[in-house]
Amino acid sequence: MTDDILRELHAVGAALGRAPEPVPEADPWEEPDPLDVRAPVTVIFPGPPNLWVRLHEDGEDAVHLDTSVTFDVPRAHTLAVVRALLSREGAYRQAPRGLFGRISARFGLEFFEELAVVVPGATYTQTVPWVPTSPLNGWLAGLPRRS
Repeated sequence: MTDDILRELHAVGAALGRAPEPVPEADPWEEPDPLDVRAPVTVIFPGPPNLWVRLHEDGEDAVHLDTSVTFDVPRAHTLAVVRALLSREGAYRQAPRGLFGRISARFGLEFFEELAVVVPGATYTQTVPWVPTSPLNGWLAGLPRRS
């Protein structure tokens, strides 16, 4: 893994007022454990909502929002997904599809929302349980809603 993605994530976070940890210029990263070559590197963007990125050696990364939402994205989209979530541009909410959507529509309840992140070449969606006291749901409520 190169430091390029780490520096790019730092630059995006800093530009959007959410500088991540570790800071590339301030915290040199330790060499990977030779016994665990597949250990991911984690970059944390303090919230709300808390966002952290796990960069895996195989190029398939995970972008987490708080504890309930995880987007599995290829490295080619990792930076764009993080930028969309931090800037709130390209992120929106919609009624969930599938079983959750049918249950919500049938009973007129919104126990679930679906968070969609649109980046060039892909759209990533995840169902988010509605918890009124959750900082994530407060953040989600501020996103535009699309059908």
